[in-house]
Amino acid sequence: MTWRSFFYPGHHPEQGMITTEFDTDARAGRIVLEPNRSWTWRANTLFVATLMVISVTIAIAFTMQGYWVVLPFTVLELGVLTGCLYYCVRRTHLKEVLTFRPESVVVERGVLRPERRHEFQRYFARFFVRPARHPWYQKSIALRCRDEEVEIGRFLTSEEVDALVPVLRSMIHQLDTLPTGDTGARDVLTRHADRLHLVRLPGTHATTDLDTPEDWAEWRTRRGDTRDAPETS
Repeated sequence: MTWRSFFYPGHHPEQGMITTEFDTDARAGRIVLEPNRSWTWRANTLFVATLMVISVTIAIAFTMQGYWVVLPFTVLELGVLTGCLYYCVRRTHLKEVLTFRPESVVVERGVLRPERRHEFQRYFARFFVRPARHPWYQKSIALRCRDEEVEIGRFLTSEEVDALVPVLRSMIHQLDTLPTGDTGARDVLTRHADRLHLVRLPGTHATTDLDTPEDWAEWRTRRGDTRDAPETS
């Protein structure tokens, strides 16, 4: 699953959740934050449709009795109600995707696609938790990098903020423990050990490491070969 698939309409959990994934090969991790949703989009649509049928039926009955003014007001009322409900339901489909790489942290926010994007240098980025200013308010968590600050998961409850903190720590720890330096194909061979086929070679052909012109010159000297060593870039 690519990171953009998290913004597709098909990825709709019923409740708020924190989803994580870490790709060692890509050297990247992702945390997806979503608000709580007690009803599905289909359930909300069914509720509005049922309300429309009942209201319009009653309005038509009054119209047939001569109270014609009831029908336009009913239509207007249903239109306002549907618009407000659509706005509220759409807000519950908001997603935040935090992408972690060794050199950067990217925060993207949107409903069906990324609508806002913030990228920070990971070395200077710091997460911190703000305590609730009042018992009626929730805790919040923010990402700060130098003079820029972005609130993370503003739709999360205090309990969900507490649950997010260890997830962030785990993600950062996984990045910090990624292998660094020149390890060649060692990691690839370890992950795919079941697909390896060993081929026996004569002498030390399989263990001789020639990386620099000096290595080539020494190897040719041992072989008695006086040709120039190949150039390396």
